[in-house]
This record gives sequence, C-alpha cells and structure tokens, in this order.
Amino acid sequence: MVLVILPLNYIIFQDSDLFLEYFEGFSFLFIYIIAIIFQVNSNFSNKKNIIGECEFDIHRIVFQDNYDKIIINIEEVESIKLLHYFIEDNSIFKKVKKINYLFLVEIKTKTNMTFELKFLAESTKQINNFCEIWKEYYKNGIQIREYFGDDKFKTILFKSINYTYKEMQDLKKELNVNSFY
Repeated sequence: MVLVILPLNYIIFQDSDLFLEYFEGFSFLFIYIIAIIFQVNSNFSNKKNIIGECEFDIHRIVFQDNYDKIIINIEEVESIKLLHYFIEDNSIFKKVKKINYLFLVEIKTKTNMTFELKFLAESTKQINNFCEIWKEYYKNGIQIREYFGDDKFKTILFKSINYTYKEMQDLKKELNVNSFY
C-alpha cells in the first residue's frame, strides 16, 4: 500500500467550510490508517512470542521455559483455578479469522506449592483435546474452578453454566463431583 501525504499549504480553498470538511476527512483517513497498522501488529501469537511449552495429559502437567522444566504428577495436584479468554482476530488483511484462547492457570499442590501458567491455545481442536483431559482431572478428584473473562463468569468444561437441574446432576455423576463451586 502506498500512502501519499500532501502538505495542506499546497491546496487552496476559497471557502473555509470546504477546508474544514476536507480537514475532517483527512484526519479520519489518518486515524483509519493508524488503526490498520495496529491491526496488522496485533497481539496474536507467533514464533518469536514463545518462551516455553506446557503439556497437560491425564497423568501429569509439564511446563518449561528457557531455564526450568517442572513436572507435576496429577496425584500431587490439590486444586486448579482457570481463567480463560476467547480472542478473535478481526484483521481486514486476513481471509480467515484467527481464533485464540488465552488461559491463566493456577495449580496448587498438596504440599502447598503454587504454580502459575499463562498459555495460548490456537485452535478449537486444541480446546477439545484439553477438555477431554480436564474431564479426567475432575474424575480424579481435583478441585477445579473455571472462569471466563474479566467478569469471571463460572464455567464447566469451558462452557457457560446453562444446564438444567437434571443435566447438572448427570454431569456431576459423570465427572464424579459433588459440587462444582
């Protein structure tokens, strides 16, 4: 994209109202261009943002950064608190919208150690896999608290709690849980 900016003194206006209309349109164009620049440089993940890895499976949680590798066996986990966000890229330059899920996880062990993780899931497939693992954590008796967004709406398996009484009882039975909250 090529942008040509002309100094205002090159344009001569006979009518001051016409000048104001031109100037308002020009300032709108400038603001729009700045907005496009910020969209192109959005907060979505790319390889240079990766500072570590985390892996959740039904037996353990592994995370490592540039310096340390920590392995937590599921039997050692007392509780997990999860805050998750849904982020959608609305960039006008991309044909396919990119969807990311940001997770902030606090893991507390039975020995009172606390670990905090922040990670990004970049596909619905990753979320579905994560959901299956999360079910196993519930079944293993780990106390889990899930919240969505800044308002911290309560969720179960990353979904809002819009269950009927019977559906909630069936879910409790399936996951071997007395109470979710």
